[in-house]
Amino acid sequence: MTNKIIRSIIITAILATGATSAIAAGGGGYGKGGQNSSNANPGQNFMNSWDINEDGTVTLEEIKTKRDQVFSSFDSNEDGFLSVEEYTYFDQARANDMEKHADGQIKGGQKAANSMLLENNDSDNDGRVSYVEFLDGAKASLDLMDNNKDGVITKTDFGRN
Repeated sequence: MTNKIIRSIIITAILATGATSAIAAGGGGYGKGGQNSSNANPGQNFMNSWDINEDGTVTLEEIKTKRDQVFSSFDSNEDGFLSVEEYTYFDQARANDMEKHADGQIKGGQKAANSMLLENNDSDNDGRVSYVEFLDGAKASLDLMDNNKDGVITKTDFGRN
């Protein structure tokens, strides 16, 4: 029972600080009529969360730093692995954030969300994700989201394609 309460507090804190908005969304989505229903700037939620030094680019090092924070937040038993149960909480937090920030979200936001899926991070296919696997996924996340292949993620990498 205590673990569930602690986990709930952690998840609430993460959602409140917007840490998962980068996990989930590329900056709001497009609603009816092609209008961005939650943000006029595609990619803005992602950039707000993951551009640590606020220079307009998200680098591999920034992705690793944020992934470290996310992993620590969801590794509730602190064993260095995200189990299926812990990943369930992580998935729920991402789903809640996607719903909140990405009404009809753009493709870039879905790429960010997909890069965090268990199956995309469990490189040894043992049903859980180690800290090393999760951090090693940073490069794949960058590559997946870097549409113009310039080695960083900027707002221009989020479009309506």
